Amino acid sequence: MNSPLLYAIFILAILVRFIYFPDNVNFAYDQARDSFASLEILKGDLKIVGPPTTASDKIFHGAFFYYILAPIYLVSRNSPEVAAAFLRVINALGIFLVFYIGTIIFRKEVGLIAAFLFAISYEQTQYALFFGHPSPAAISILLYYLGLALLIFKSNPYGLVVALVGLGLTIQFEDVNALLLLSFSTYVFFFYKKLKNLNLKMILLGLTSFLI
Repeated sequence: MNSPLLYAIFILAILVRFIYFPDNVNFAYDQARDSFASLEILKGDLKIVGPPTTASDKIFHGAFFYYILAPIYLVSRNSPEVAAAFLRVINALGIFLVFYIGTIIFRKEVGLIAAFLFAISYEQTQYALFFGHPSPAAISILLYYLGLALLIFKSNPYGLVVALVGLGLTIQFEDVNALLLLSFSTYVFFFYKKLKNLNLKMILLGLTSFLI
C-alpha cells in the first residue's frame, strides 16, 4: 500500500464524495428515526433491534448502525453533517480494499485500476451520499470478498474469518444481503479442495464471528 498513486486515488474519492457537501445531505424521516435511536443509546437505552424493513413491520435490520452513529453524535454534539461526512469517508476507504482484492486475484496494476473505478463509480458515490443503514454495507461486502480472495487465492485460513465477518456485517446493515449466503455456498462448493485443509478451530472462529 506504499503506492503514491493509490493515495492520490483516495484523495480523488474524497473530493468526488464531498462535492456540494453539506447542501446534499438528506435528513428526512428515516435519518431522524435512526438518529433519535442513536441518541437514546447515549442515554443508556441500548438497542438490540434495528430499523424496520420495507418487507414487513415484523422484520428488522440489525442495530449495529445505531452504534456507529452514537459516538459520532457524541463527539459532534448531535451534528447530522458530521455523521454524513463520516459515512462518505468510510465509503472512500473502500478503494484500499478494492486495491487489495484486485492485487490478490491479479496484480498491483489491476488493483490500482479497480481502485480508480471505485473512486469515480457513480453507484459508489451515491452509496456514499446515502445517509442510512445500507451505506456501510458497501465496505463490509468488500471485506467479504477480500476474505474470500485471501482464502481462495492465497490459501490464508484467516481469510475465512474476514469473509464471514464481512458477510455478517453486510447482512446486519441490510437484511436482503442474506442472499449472499447463496454465493458463499457456491464458493465453498467450487473451491472445496482449497477449504478442506482448514482446521476446526478456524472454522469455529469464522462461524462464531459471523453469528456475533
